[in-house]
Amino acid sequence: MNNIYKVVWNAGLQMFQVVSELAKGKSKSKRCRSQVLTHYLPALTFSSLFLFSTNSFAADSEIEQLKQDIDTLKQEINTLKTQKIKYVSVKSDNTSEESNVNNDGAKKLGSIAIGDGALANIDNSISIGKNAGKGSSSSENGQIGNIFLGYGAGENSKDSINVYIGYSAGSNASGHNNLAYGNTAGKGIKGDHNIGIGFNSSLLVSGNNNVALGQNSGTNIKGINNTSIGSMANNFNKTTEFNYSVALGFQSETTASKATALGPAAKAKQEGALAIGFAAKANAVNSVSIGTGASSKENAVNSVSIGTSSSSNIETSVALGFDSVSNRSIDTIGYDFSEINTKNGSFVGDIKTEIDRVNGEISPLEEKINELQAELSQLEDKKKQLKNENNTTELGVVENKITQNRQEIAEKKKELNKKQVEKNKIRSTWKGTLGAVSIGDTQYGETRQIISVAAGTEDTDAVNVAQLKSLKNAGLTFALNDYDKDQADSTKDKLITKEIGSIFQIQGKSDLVYNDANKAKYTSDNLVTFNDAGVLRIGMLKSPSFTGVTLGEGDKTVSLTADDGVLKAGGKTIFTEDNFKMFFTKLYTFEGGLKTEDKDGKTVVSLNKETIKQMPELKGDQGEKGADGKSAYDAWKAKDGNQGKTEEEFLTSLKGTN
Repeated sequence: MNNIYKVVWNAGLQMFQVVSELAKGKSKSKRCRSQVLTHYLPALTFSSLFLFSTNSFAADSEIEQLKQDIDTLKQEINTLKTQKIKYVSVKSDNTSEESNVNNDGAKKLGSIAIGDGALANIDNSISIGKNAGKGSSSSENGQIGNIFLGYGAGENSKDSINVYIGYSAGSNASGHNNLAYGNTAGKGIKGDHNIGIGFNSSLLVSGNNNVALGQNSGTNIKGINNTSIGSMANNFNKTTEFNYSVALGFQSETTASKATALGPAAKAKQEGALAIGFAAKANAVNSVSIGTGASSKENAVNSVSIGTSSSSNIETSVALGFDSVSNRSIDTIGYDFSEINTKNGSFVGDIKTEIDRVNGEISPLEEKINELQAELSQLEDKKKQLKNENNTTELGVVENKITQNRQEIAEKKKELNKKQVEKNKIRSTWKGTLGAVSIGDTQYGETRQIISVAAGTEDTDAVNVAQLKSLKNAGLTFALNDYDKDQADSTKDKLITKEIGSIFQIQGKSDLVYNDANKAKYTSDNLVTFNDAGVLRIGMLKSPSFTGVTLGEGDKTVSLTADDGVLKAGGKTIFTEDNFKMFFTKLYTFEGGLKTEDKDGKTVVSLNKETIKQMPELKGDQGEKGADGKSAYDAWKAKDGNQGKTEEEFLTSLKGTN
């Protein structure tokens, strides 16, 4: 009878035993050699007790041989003990089918699964830890596997070539080439090439190429190519969508595409915004805020704030320096001393005419662009509808119209831009076309000097103090009557040049100081000044009015005055045509046959014939015979040469000749 010996596991005794049994058939006895026992060495290396029962019956020679084999086995076991993996143990009481208790968690070629519930069901994947990779899957075959390390790492995740390390890291995630390192890092990722390092980093990220470094960083982001570095950088409670943004620093935050926030609590809120510094806030599109607490308001598009607590409140404005505020309206018009171009905050004159002309050309362009854009929106809606209806015939027509519409919009915008540039060139000297630059805050009396400024060249350049001094030194030049512009070289010394700010004296009487004591003596009623072809002209009334005139010099003077309408010289009335009659009648009495009468505005003196006839002194002596004497006329007529002359001729002879 042949006995067969085997080493088997006795589950009841919890030990290995050597047993024998009768061989069936006539075959040579098989001894338990080292080659047979070697098959059991992997199991035996993890056993704490090796006992072999003596309840077997065998021949002495066979037993002896078995003892030798056991000795050999012991030596090999001792050798293995010295070479075994140390400090590795897996403890679990989970014996369910999916628990990996049967070391069957590695489902695919080249995969490794270690731990309770660990699953590696993609080629060349590694899952280590309780429930690592549990429920994970990939819809693609032949992919490079995932690496899941940690309790629940990669649990219920999808797709391949991902590395999730940490408690629940990458759980419920989907996508390829994602890396999550840290407890719950990358949990719920949906996308490719995302990186989350730190507790809860890249949580619920949706998109590609996003990077988060720091606890609770880069959470609830939807977008591509975003970077969040720092504890709680871009830590959102709800899905926030943006692309190509960077947040660096504790609680730094970007909430729009192409935004950058650098510094603790720095926030870039709008597209293209840049915030650098602790609590810096760029709240407007393309705004820049640099410095602790620097900020820009939401409407301050394209503004710049540089300096601690600086603030830009107006579109395209600039605030430079600590506490600076830029808040002047872009519509503010500059002050023109001449009032030729601007007056009271408005354009005037030729510049206003030109601006109105260009505005008249801009308005139709803006209206046309709005009309085309409304038409484009309708065409886009129509395109979607036709796509849904699979109406390829009409779809082609609509797409052609869309192309034409966009081309026309582009052309009109190009025309509009040219007109806006033309308008800016007209007004840019007197009105800023961009926001103001502020280096202080006038509301709180905070101002600064701008130093080391070179002299300006163009009309829109800044002017430095040296230029103002040169203007002062150039001063103003005055030309009086003794300057002859046609003889400029010979009379140039007659010009008077005064610095701006110096005193230019204009005097009447030399060395006289006009004051309250003597001002009653002077008047300007007869003088005027006017612009005579660019010359300041002083004019005097052709008929001036005076209270009096003094003629002469020193003590040899006479004063002409008017006394109740009567002209007097030295207090005495002066005869005039109007008062001559009065003075004539007062000074002269006409008797002896003379009389006066007014004729044609004149006083006429003549003989009174009747009076003369009665005058006895004009009669001749009484004749000898007692006859009356001759009259004067008769006596005159009797003289030689007067014979035959009339009485009128006689009277004329009495007046005399001129």
